[in-house]
Amino acid sequence: MLDRVEQFIYNELVLDEQFVAILRGIAKAHRAMLVDCPAIENNEPKIRNYLFEHYLTDSLFKEQNGLELFHFEPEPAVIKDAAEIGYIDIKVINFGNYSPKSFYILECKRLDGKYKLVNPKAGTNYLSNSLATEYIENGVFRFVSQQYPTPLSVNGMVGFVVEAVDIEEGITDIASLMQERFTNCKTSRVLEKVLYDADFEFTFLSTHRDIEENIFDLYHLMLDFSSIIKNR
Repeated sequence: MLDRVEQFIYNELVLDEQFVAILRGIAKAHRAMLVDCPAIENNEPKIRNYLFEHYLTDSLFKEQNGLELFHFEPEPAVIKDAAEIGYIDIKVINFGNYSPKSFYILECKRLDGKYKLVNPKAGTNYLSNSLATEYIENGVFRFVSQQYPTPLSVNGMVGFVVEAVDIEEGITDIASLMQERFTNCKTSRVLEKVLYDADFEFTFLSTHRDIEENIFDLYHLMLDFSSIIKNR
């Protein structure tokens, strides 16, 4: 029988493995969408909803891509003290090990690589408002502030890249912003590239402490939709 330390390590590894399986399935849904969807608006909910409607609720797709144990729920409310304090983009429940408070969260945000000032002033190279700042302020920080719960100590961000840009360079910019401007994200590991295999071209991992000093991990799955985004 495993002792308490071994049980903790085992559980942590199992949870991480489960979450990577979820990300792998979403990465495959992204590739299928690039073939199936000729064009889509530059709109976060519409991209998310297409993935949800056509793949994450499709029984055959889920069975073929290792997602059959998972239930995906779009935009459920987070309830605290009888009030709605936020809305999750995608909540993921594992039917194989279900309890009401055991679930994963995926927060989706658009990214376009346009984060830097053309003529930077002394002390700053970045725009005060951009999709990168939105990604951090209204994405990463929602986990840190506990607006979004982290019951399993691992959740994810999904970046919808909507313009043809250097994704690695964009991630470097986001990492710099987290370290220089958004220190309230309490980041100890800053967007380390992980999961080197055919399913994951751009996947990164960061580690944070929430407002109660609980440590949690965030995976960052970057999906390039630029080839099917409708021109304005």
